Amino acid sequence: MKTADWLNRCYSRFSRWGIVGASMCEGSEESSVKTVTAEELELNCLEMIDLVEEKGFIYVITRDGKPIAKMIPAPPGADQAGV
Repeated sequence: MKTADWLNRCYSRFSRWGIVGASMCEGSEESSVKTVTAEELELNCLEMIDLVEEKGFIYVITRDGKPIAKMIPAPPGADQAGV
């Protein structure tokens, strides 16, 4: 699949939530994007952070069925000031 085709599919997938950014579309098509509730985040936060860091998972966090935040891996080489 051409890069432009992949990016277009990725952007259209996330635009329905109003969440569009290059970080959402980086990586392979096999990247895992999960939607979780704020309550699930509260119960599983440390495990989710490990999956973001180690496997590149992306989480869309919802409250009352509406997306309120996303958790994504930091860009390579980022420090606290650059995130």
